[in-house]
Amino acid sequence: MELDQLKAVWHTYDVKIQKALNLNVRFLEMVESQKVKSKLRPLFWGKAIETVLHTLVIALLLAFVLNHVSDVNYFASGLILLGFYGVAISNSISHVRIINRIDYSQEVVSIQKDLAALRSGNLNYAKMTILCIPTFLAYPPVISQAIKDLDLTYFSAFDIIAQSNGSWWLAQFSSSLVLIPLCAWMYTQLNQRNIHKPWVKDFIEKASGKRVSGALEFMNELDQLKRDAA
Repeated sequence: MELDQLKAVWHTYDVKIQKALNLNVRFLEMVESQKVKSKLRPLFWGKAIETVLHTLVIALLLAFVLNHVSDVNYFASGLILLGFYGVAISNSISHVRIINRIDYSQEVVSIQKDLAALRSGNLNYAKMTILCIPTFLAYPPVISQAIKDLDLTYFSAFDIIAQSNGSWWLAQFSSSLVLIPLCAWMYTQLNQRNIHKPWVKDFIEKASGKRVSGALEFMNELDQLKRDAA
């Protein structure tokens, strides 16, 4: 066999091998994409339900605030909770949009970016929740007053203001003075610079979301396989 014929044979084999590799990579892409989709589907519906529930709570809080404009304590408590739910619904809507826009037929890098954005959103929301912990003290007075407003006699015993003889407002204010700097300090600690601290590392791993992290891991594995096959 002459040299030119031998080169032609090797070239044919190279083309066939490359086609087989491309086919295998494409098959892996389809498999991994389905894995990612199955991971994100429950998250999508969970966030969609969250959005609906947050919308309902915001509507109820708006009605509560408008009904207590003349009462500074209840009005302020309602506004504080509205601020928290504003952050919550913004996060839910953002997640729904990102998951909905993911095109699983696109390149791995494109999907990786969207998954990274989801994970970053999860972490930022968890950090914001810690920062908002003092706002949770507004729940008891708002709920107890809402029960009165709605004349729900079955729950009439739940009146935090009456049971505390009116001292709840002072307790709420004092507790907030302690919690605000503590939560602000925790918020500043939760970043990659402090990943060496066990509690920071544990928080970041859990807050990033198992489903999103799992999906991103699938895509990273696929990306590595494509690099190896190149």
